[in-house]
Amino acid sequence: MTALFDTTCVSASTISKQKHYIAGIEVTIYGASEVAQSATSVVCLFLLHPRLETLTYVEPIALRCLQAHHESSAQPERGLIVASFDQRNHGTRLVSTKANEAWRSGNELHAIDMFGIYQGTSHDVSLLIDHVPSYVFPDGDKTVDGWLCAGVSLGGHATWLSLVNEPRVKGGVVIIGCPDFQSVMTHRAWKSKLKSYQEDRFIGSPDYPKTLDSTVRRTDPAGIIMRDRSQVESSRLIKERLGGKKILLLSGGADKLVPYDCSKPFLDLLKAEGQSLADLKDIVYDGVGHDCTEQMIVELVIFVADFLSANTESKSKIEFFCENCIAPPARCTRNSIRNNLMSNTTKFSLLEPEDEVDGFITRRGRREVKVELLNTVRRETPCSEDTLRIGMAIATLNSNSRATALAIGYEALDEVPYESGYRWSIFEPFLRRHTSCPYCFMVFVKHELIGA
Repeated sequence: MTALFDTTCVSASTISKQKHYIAGIEVTIYGASEVAQSATSVVCLFLLHPRLETLTYVEPIALRCLQAHHESSAQPERGLIVASFDQRNHGTRLVSTKANEAWRSGNELHAIDMFGIYQGTSHDVSLLIDHVPSYVFPDGDKTVDGWLCAGVSLGGHATWLSLVNEPRVKGGVVIIGCPDFQSVMTHRAWKSKLKSYQEDRFIGSPDYPKTLDSTVRRTDPAGIIMRDRSQVESSRLIKERLGGKKILLLSGGADKLVPYDCSKPFLDLLKAEGQSLADLKDIVYDGVGHDCTEQMIVELVIFVADFLSANTESKSKIEFFCENCIAPPARCTRNSIRNNLMSNTTKFSLLEPEDEVDGFITRRGRREVKVELLNTVRRETPCSEDTLRIGMAIATLNSNSRATALAIGYEALDEVPYESGYRWSIFEPFLRRHTSCPYCFMVFVKHELIGA
């Protein structure tokens, strides 16, 4: 699977990597050497790769989560490490190439093989939770008291299993994954034109044996919580299995391999139970197929940062300020956003202030975020298709401010009036800090002619 997210951090990163051989599994631990001496507690994030990939696929994601964490505070109260390993029958653990293939590629055991592989990966996560602390912090000077799991595609399926079956996993990010294995396989059987599906006997056939169905019902989220359950039973199981857990779901609206519709009945059930049972955020990206995109990774990084700051910054919040309506906070090193912009970004010049400043409210975790759309700025060289809009992010928390600013910048685009023939996009090279202030970021948004 091609990575549609920024991977340039790998070559430039100085973050430590340790290899440990734990219970016969080669595990890479990122960031252990950088855990601050002042941190006595540590959160461990498991990152699980897609089918037909290896742990190297998720390495850029691991590094970005850690870089964001390290930038957030000089001495964070909680440390972060990231653990990754090859899923069963992948990479260093490969025993059968055919077992990783689908029906269309000649693997008649596709359903059995696929579920067994990622069910095994979920078991591996539980096993590693038992043993990672002994290998990484053998002196016992730091306690791993928080466990997260995130995965892409096959790794997303495994993440769902860990969320419902492993009580110690308190949060998860599922990227283009599904909580309903039976639904995904039934859809795939239809797409593959399996004879058993065409004859309306797929469930219970050799393509999807009764014994597999029994296993799925005992371990799969939809099987445990939804299938053949009364509403009362489902409600009890949601609270028992997912109560208090933080879950972020990132899906492609045009995904044909793992369609969002396969997840929707189960997710609708979760949403009906309310946020008190499971802190659930569900984002579907229109027009995105079975791909892990840059915006998805930004959301993942923010999720991890929010999880880490939840207990140490209970009153923290992020806000977007416009100097025309709200003064920057006292901790900001400059009193005037405009003066800073003019002195540090000489190739831009501000237009006269508008009478009104539009804005909107969004949320980041438990925090309410106020977003103000600032005045337009233009290049001094006349060029109508290069109109830019600038946003100012003032972050007053120990969190991944840069990624948060970028993500909210993308949300701001939805608030900009549509103009035929033009498009808006985040101009990421100009996403940067506001002078030396560690809490302030500027977000540039490019306005350009389509096809220019």
